[in-house]
Amino acid sequence: MKKLVNVVLLLSAIIVVLFIEGCKSEAKFEIDTSAIKLELKLVRMDRLMFEMPLPESDSLIPILVHENQSFFIAYSNHVLELGNPQAAAYSNLLYPFITDYTLNTVYVELKKQFANFSPEMLALQNAFTRFAYYYPNTAIPVVYTCMSGFNQSVFTADNTLAIALDNYLGAESDFYNRLEVENYRKRKMHRGKIVADAVQAWLMRSFDYNDAVDDLAAEMIYHGKIQYATDALLPKVPDSIKYGYTPAQLAWAQEYEEKSWSHFVESKVLFSQKRLEKAGFINDGPFTSVFSKNSAPRMGVYIGRQIVASFMKHNTEYTMQMLMEEDDYRMIMNLSRYNP
Repeated sequence: MKKLVNVVLLLSAIIVVLFIEGCKSEAKFEIDTSAIKLELKLVRMDRLMFEMPLPESDSLIPILVHENQSFFIAYSNHVLELGNPQAAAYSNLLYPFITDYTLNTVYVELKKQFANFSPEMLALQNAFTRFAYYYPNTAIPVVYTCMSGFNQSVFTADNTLAIALDNYLGAESDFYNRLEVENYRKRKMHRGKIVADAVQAWLMRSFDYNDAVDDLAAEMIYHGKIQYATDALLPKVPDSIKYGYTPAQLAWAQEYEEKSWSHFVESKVLFSQKRLEKAGFINDGPFTSVFSKNSAPRMGVYIGRQIVASFMKHNTEYTMQMLMEEDDYRMIMNLSRYNP
């Protein structure tokens, strides 16, 4: 009975922390966007491709490619790996993809789940209205939905933000079980992750990483800026969704922030330029490998965001635009007064 009470108390504490953090984030980023008139365009490329009349595909594919060149250049070269979409024989290359039996089976399920994409478009509309407020001179994308054959979940090119819906069918999808997708990845392959993933992808496209000094501290601050900007664009979205954490992982990150920061400082890993060492703190995984198996993954990103938040708190002359354009990561860290 005592064990059950302890579990209940722990869950209650997690819920309270998540609620308080959500309220703080929402209040911090209160802005008036009523003067901004913006309407995102959506292209359902998944429907256009997989519901194409196949006898007419030879004539329809070139038209589709011509009308959506930015999308197809990225899609064909970096997702499907079919090469130049403007090549004369491209229709012959794309045809096997849109007629593949397994992919058409996947599309049937995708069509059921995403017959209505309006909730995501409304959330993206709100996010990009805020984006236009904070970054008025930065491009707004055309949103595409597509199928990637379980390749990239989100990809960008020029004015294109593409979302591969076959990667958001839900953690229990039999397709992911057959592909033996790792559990830590599979639990994030659900509809609720789409908007946060899309927003973060567009932020990373809009604001490049300066790799002049490519150490762990620089990557932490860069990804921390992306995470902080995500908070500004999606203030009502729980941190667990934006970080891709379980509630328990988020609670761990909050509880062990100070000890994690002490490890960064005492081990002198902050200024490491070793690729594998950096990856252990930045890349996704089931946990952060140098800490316990109960730890939150990507603790470098989590602490990077905390440093950026502290910097913005103590340097109020910085706007969001100035923050994202500032690529002196060492200066941000030094002026942050970060002290967990």
